[in-house]
Amino acid sequence: MRFVIPSAVDVHRMCTLLVSFNVRNKYNLHNSLSIQGLYTQTESIQSPNLVTPELDYVPLDGSSSPAPFKTLGFIDDLSGNFMIKQSCNGLMLCKSCYGADVFVYRTYFICNPSTRQYRPIVSVSHKQMKGHRTLSSISLAYDPLKSPHYKVVCIWLVSICFKAYSKFFVTRPKSRNLDYQIEIYSSETTSWKLSGEVSSKPRNYHFASSVFWNGSLHWIIDTGRLFYFNVDRELKLEMDTPLCDEELQMEVNYFGEFKSHLYLIISRVSLPTSFEILEMKTD
Repeated sequence: MRFVIPSAVDVHRMCTLLVSFNVRNKYNLHNSLSIQGLYTQTESIQSPNLVTPELDYVPLDGSSSPAPFKTLGFIDDLSGNFMIKQSCNGLMLCKSCYGADVFVYRTYFICNPSTRQYRPIVSVSHKQMKGHRTLSSISLAYDPLKSPHYKVVCIWLVSICFKAYSKFFVTRPKSRNLDYQIEIYSSETTSWKLSGEVSSKPRNYHFASSVFWNGSLHWIIDTGRLFYFNVDRELKLEMDTPLCDEELQMEVNYFGEFKSHLYLIISRVSLPTSFEILEMKTD
């Protein structure tokens, strides 16, 4: 896999939208998914740290049809601040949290707005009581063209020497690296399992939001490298991007999937209006 510069690309940047997700996916003759509309969730004007419960709908099929729904009121156990973290082919990964300071209770769950069904997936406080230290990243992987089942991938910061299905951790002297453990939830088995061994990464490895494409989850790390994880094969790989060249001083303007292609749009810090558009190859 490598990034190349395409000759032409139709990329839509949605800078003002915090969260968007497709709804009412349908299959077409080419075995792909068509998107009829987007939902967006915005910050509250009164409190920038909160998001509004109402959702805005943008139709993409040329019609003026009303939104299928405006809230997720069918979810019974929402409490405190509610946020949509990610969407993937019609499913949503949501977060509900309440509390103050260090005593914040967070629950993640999967929601299908078309069927008005949802399932709690991760209670961070319960996981921490079992030895997990910090939830560094949580991602949803779902491809209905391949399987009706989805998977949720968590990257946990652990306290060193994590043994499979053990509740005990061994602390080692401070180092410049941090240890991460991947854990996968499968809707087919309704169970969690650890994936691979603990990985030691530099402290500047920060797993932000991921992009699901071509069977893998992709992250752009603070170092500028691309980290990706094949969900079915449970294979971790990394590769350099132009962001790794410190002399170029590049920054990310967009990283995401569009029409079954993965794009990375970057620009020089000194010249933010000039873009380089890179496309990921599948070979």
